[in-house]
Amino acid sequence: MGIRFRRGYPPRYDGRHREEQGWSRQDSFLRRSSAPSWSFYFWIDTCCIDKTNGAELNEAINSMFWWYRNAARCYVYLSDIFVVDNQPQPNDQLSNARPSWESTFRESRWFTRGWTLQELLAPASVLFFAKDGSLHGDKASLPQELHEITGISISALYAEPLAHFSAEQRFKWAEKRKTKREKKLGVLASGHLRRLHPDHLW
Repeated sequence: MGIRFRRGYPPRYDGRHREEQGWSRQDSFLRRSSAPSWSFYFWIDTCCIDKTNGAELNEAINSMFWWYRNAARCYVYLSDIFVVDNQPQPNDQLSNARPSWESTFRESRWFTRGWTLQELLAPASVLFFAKDGSLHGDKASLPQELHEITGISISALYAEPLAHFSAEQRFKWAEKRKTKREKKLGVLASGHLRRLHPDHLW
């Protein structure tokens, strides 16, 4: 399984800091999610890649699209999305003003990150979870919403080979996204895409 957590406090590589935000978030989420019996591995980028090791980081960047592509599922944990009860409650004047899950989903920072583009496109199955760990939909059930949020063609989201789309189209998918390394985002979306994503995909 491929699991994606939107970046927050970076977790440590050993087990001595499990009380910190990064570890507690991931541990709590994994305990709540019921992994099927055929799942052998969970892979989490923030604790499975040693970013202090340049060679390992470069290998991960070049391999990540395939890791997501070959994952049974990609879990997207949206720590900025909260579950809201939209049913008005007695004496609760604010209940009607609370945003719906869909509106907050559309505003999630996950959709503005450069590296989450491949996390949306590569896996066959992508599940979206709110901060409390509750499942609120997947890629298969949210085609129109994902298209409206990202501008990505619905057919590109659902199995049409990405090589069928021009470099200009692919760059538009990424141009509003942010990454700490602007050149890397260019590689992700423009003429050098093949360095990250094999020819028959990109």
